[in-house]
Amino acid sequence: MKTTIRIALILTVWVTATVQAAYIKVDVNGNELADSATEWSCVYDDVTQLLWEKKTDDEGIHDKDNTYRWGGIGAEGTGGVRYDDWDTLVNGTNSETLCGQSGWGVPSMQQLRELVMTGQGSPTIDTDYFPNTKPSVYWSSSPLA
Repeated sequence: MKTTIRIALILTVWVTATVQAAYIKVDVNGNELADSATEWSCVYDDVTQLLWEKKTDDEGIHDKDNTYRWGGIGAEGTGGVRYDDWDTLVNGTNSETLCGQSGWGVPSMQQLRELVMTGQGSPTIDTDYFPNTKPSVYWSSSPLA
């Protein structure tokens, strides 16, 4: 049976301390936007210095309804069965230089944990910045949960 799960893309810039997130909206070209912006393509976490894609609802490669099987770019050498489903998302995002960047990849389990907001209902993410996030299970580049 084919298992598909959603993935979030991340551009790893530099990881620093683990404290309360300070999110900044970013446009498709990589420009910082005001918190009041109603259209943005990425979210920069000023604490971890990670740039995250914002899922869309437009049936494109960033669509919130897309699902993937585990494996692909960033999961090489981890053993087990791999699929290249998420390569379309990673390669497409790098080709379009989403938010002015081209080093996109699937986040590690620890990087995904940085997004979790404890004490909040589902989804456990700041939906003011990640409004199209579905309450679901997400893949990481880490081979085991």
